[in-house]
Amino acid sequence: MPDASLALHSTPGLSEADAQARLKSEGYNELPRPQRRTPLRIVLEVLREPMLALLIGGGVIYLLLGDLKEALILLVFATMSVVITAVQETRTERVLEALRDLTSPRALVIRDGVRKRIAGREVVRGDVVVLSEGDRVPADAALSECQDLQIDESLLTGESAPVRKISRADAPLGSRRPGGDDLPYVFSGSLVVRGAGIGEVIATGALSEIGKIGQSLSTLETEPPRLLAQTRRLVGVFALAGGAVSVLAVLLYGLLRGGWLDAVLAGIALGMSMLPEEFPVVLTVFMAMGAWRISRARVLTRRAAAIESLGSATVLCTDKTGTLTENQMSIAELRLKNGEALRAGQISRSMPASFDHLVQFGILASAPDPFDPMEKAFHDFGRNHLPKTGTLLGPDWKLLQTYGLRSDLLAMSQVWQSDATPEFVVAAKGAPEAIATLCRLNETEFAAVKRSVEGMAAEGQRVLGVANASFAQKALPDSQRDFTFEFLGLVGLADPLRSAVPAAVSECRSAGIRVVMITGDYPATAKAIARQAGLNTDDVVTGQTLESESEAQLARRMRTASIFARIMPDQKLRIVNALKANGEIVAMTGDGVNDAPSLKAAHIGIAMGGRGTDVAREASSIVLLDDDFGSIVKAIRLGRRIYDNLRKATGFIFAVHVPIAGLAILPLLLGLPILFGPMHIAFLEMVIDPVCSLVFEAEIEEDDVMRRPPRPTDEPLFSGPVIAWGLIQGAFAFALVAGIFLIALKRGMPETEVRALTFFSLVLAIVGLIFVNRTFSASLLTALRRPNTALAWVLLAVVAMLSLTLLSPPISELFRFGPLHLDDLSVTLGAGVIVLVLLEALKYVWRGAGLNGVRWLRRIFVQGRVNARASVGWTAAAAMAISLGWLLIAYAPKLITPRETGSSRVERIEASPAQQGAPTPSKETKSAVEEAQPSGREQETSTRTAAGGPPKLLSRKLPSGLILNVPSSGMEANLLAFLEREAKIEGVTWFDFDRLQFETGKAKPRAAFQEQLRNIAEILAAYPNVIATIGGYTDSVGARRANRRLSKARADSVMRELTNLGVDASRLNTKGYGESHPVATNDTEQGRTKNRRISLGVTRK
Repeated sequence: MPDASLALHSTPGLSEADAQARLKSEGYNELPRPQRRTPLRIVLEVLREPMLALLIGGGVIYLLLGDLKEALILLVFATMSVVITAVQETRTERVLEALRDLTSPRALVIRDGVRKRIAGREVVRGDVVVLSEGDRVPADAALSECQDLQIDESLLTGESAPVRKISRADAPLGSRRPGGDDLPYVFSGSLVVRGAGIGEVIATGALSEIGKIGQSLSTLETEPPRLLAQTRRLVGVFALAGGAVSVLAVLLYGLLRGGWLDAVLAGIALGMSMLPEEFPVVLTVFMAMGAWRISRARVLTRRAAAIESLGSATVLCTDKTGTLTENQMSIAELRLKNGEALRAGQISRSMPASFDHLVQFGILASAPDPFDPMEKAFHDFGRNHLPKTGTLLGPDWKLLQTYGLRSDLLAMSQVWQSDATPEFVVAAKGAPEAIATLCRLNETEFAAVKRSVEGMAAEGQRVLGVANASFAQKALPDSQRDFTFEFLGLVGLADPLRSAVPAAVSECRSAGIRVVMITGDYPATAKAIARQAGLNTDDVVTGQTLESESEAQLARRMRTASIFARIMPDQKLRIVNALKANGEIVAMTGDGVNDAPSLKAAHIGIAMGGRGTDVAREASSIVLLDDDFGSIVKAIRLGRRIYDNLRKATGFIFAVHVPIAGLAILPLLLGLPILFGPMHIAFLEMVIDPVCSLVFEAEIEEDDVMRRPPRPTDEPLFSGPVIAWGLIQGAFAFALVAGIFLIALKRGMPETEVRALTFFSLVLAIVGLIFVNRTFSASLLTALRRPNTALAWVLLAVVAMLSLTLLSPPISELFRFGPLHLDDLSVTLGAGVIVLVLLEALKYVWRGAGLNGVRWLRRIFVQGRVNARASVGWTAAAAMAISLGWLLIAYAPKLITPRETGSSRVERIEASPAQQGAPTPSKETKSAVEEAQPSGREQETSTRTAAGGPPKLLSRKLPSGLILNVPSSGMEANLLAFLEREAKIEGVTWFDFDRLQFETGKAKPRAAFQEQLRNIAEILAAYPNVIATIGGYTDSVGARRANRRLSKARADSVMRELTNLGVDASRLNTKGYGESHPVATNDTEQGRTKNRRISLGVTRK
């Protein structure tokens, strides 16, 4: 350690204000990061996503069809997708940036006279930095003090041999370049391998030597996480399959139905429904947010692969001091060479004088301003119990040299001198056997010391020996072995166990994780602490035993041993390799330079953030910021939670794409109306994406998360049970929603209302899938009590978006939705409830099979075996399914009633010259013509009468005096009844021609229409104050743009016929509404014939 009395107290360093000012003006002490992702770069990456390309492609097709509104709305969805993804990615990047800041090498600096640790990137020019063995030099600095300082500058020079450093005052003027002995400069990125020093920073960041030569100081490059590789392969497979199916769908649609642009839109919708583009987004968000959550538990995850491995760890190797214990050492016992002992608790006011020298030389063997907890304990004990005068610790004493701890001699010595004493005074402390070696004790003396050490260690004390020597020569020796030491006695230090450790060890045991303690302490001390922690103390292995055993013997020993004592750092590597040879997944803690190989070799390297060196942190995948064993267990718990939530999100993604893709394929296979276009799929993605990345990520852990054995490392995230469970859920949802779709068509609901009903049912079924996948083990009622703010916000957003599409006519028109009534909404809500209840029942059975559903299904259906729990569950599920199915079949016809039951339709819409859509019903119309319009039952009777023979004719006298014979039920009778009442008309009132037919693709009506056309011409002539709008409609065959043109041509054809029959052309105008507002399904020729119709809208001048 440096001479603290000279350097630390006489060097106040920069003030905090000056440091912040320089940081602002000169920038952070870091090299440029060329790989940093800016918001613009993130947006450009998002624009290359396949889903966005499909959205843009759909918009282009709509533009070609002349449908500007749908093109714009798809553009809005595309923009929303870009914004949502960019915000998520930017948030992830900020989290990663914050984690990079935490991984920045720490620097010990002196500011305002106070020593403090800061992030290496915050070091500024002029800072006074304190360097110790194992530290990375944070910036280029000139040394003001150093003691036995040697630096590894191989990062800068390529030379592996360390170079010796001296202080600036002792060095001649020379080059400021790296390399060479006896220079007073240290350089950023180099490593302190021996000794200590204090220096003033002279260059930071790009101005440092490492910045000038352009070398990188970033951590080692790591391979992409295994889960990411799995995800990319899966998405690639789905993309190829989805692309092939989409192309096939386009060909089938185009060849069978015509309208290739519509075929391309259907293919795009199908491709969007089959592409699971959520997987990469979910994985990225989960890993970034998971690392952030773990960091909040005071554990820094430096590599994403560590999150994957946390849930697989089977053995946790941990240090004792500072990890299992408080790392707050205090002197518990003093024992002299003659065997006299004194416990700290026995000291009342003053300590017996016989123990003074033992304590004084223990302090002289420690740093003057210590950072090590044991050395702090010596200083604290001396301040409390040594006399104020008559000691060796006067202010004139100067520290001349420190002989550091070596692996071959676990002892350190410090040489002091005062003005009053010409001789050098040497104080040594260290392992009792090392101090005994320095003192050259005989066998009898050594045996007595060993007995004392074992007795103290049995009580959980860490025992150090203390010795002193005098040296009269002028030149100090190169080794501390050259001094003649006198053994003074033993000091026992106690470090209490952390209060949370026993519970954490018990939790690890429940989770199938074996805890192994590795310490440099004596076996008795290690055994005492292990007993308090709840570890197995039957087999204690020492470092000496370890050296004598072969690799095969050690591997066998590792199956039972949990306590390792007197272990050197380099022996940890053998322990890790032996555990790995037994097939264990190893997590290893470490803090020193020599721990780096074992940290890197372990599956999960855990470095100490507080007392650990930069080298240890760089070699690790996890950094323990508070050095607490309980934090490791918290990290394992969070790691298992993250993996569980990934599996939940995966199952949901598989499940949700089955009904979406199924409902896109079903109409193509059965020749039914196309349900969903790209816009509908984009809407669903707006629901699915935040659910996957926010809702499931925020789910709390399962109750049994730490009562399960570790999962195998080779277990894929996309395992058979996960995929099978997702597909089964999706199949249930698809069957239910498809049933609603087919029943609605069968009942004769208009296509737009069928689409709305099916879409709403699908969305609520997806909501049901969310609740089913929230938990593996808990029931639905238990899951509902679990807090999840993200879920509440997502559900609120879903309700708001559905309400907007239902209640806003412009948006309903864009989505091609018809109006839904309360009974329809009841059906959609029932769909979500049925999905939820059925799958919850099935989940109970699935959970009983240990979530290995593939093997379970094979056992049931192939081998014919099933346990009692499965039998009960299947019986309950089957009974519930039959009951719900019967209710659906029995009541669906009542709930889903056809909206058009007669041959004539009377409607009113507000007059608007800019109106482009089809007319919609109005309550005012019903009140205005309720007497003229037959009831539903009367209409139905009239229709059946007409089918059985010619309808009854009525003679009606017109205002012009003409007697007109018209059918008793039909368009003419309804129109006359309406006009004769002279009801106030505030808008346009619509009447359907009921005896009009067109050939497919033809604009001219059939000849049978002429009789009704002549009647309408006579009625219009008799009421000259009536203005008429002729609206044309088509079936859904063909492209939408072409259908609008055809419907307009049909309306124009009818107008010409009326004009030829004497109606003033100035009283007539035409509109083409295309395939909107069908009055029958388009899946049969009869329905398509009904949809190829003409309506007459009348108003008065």
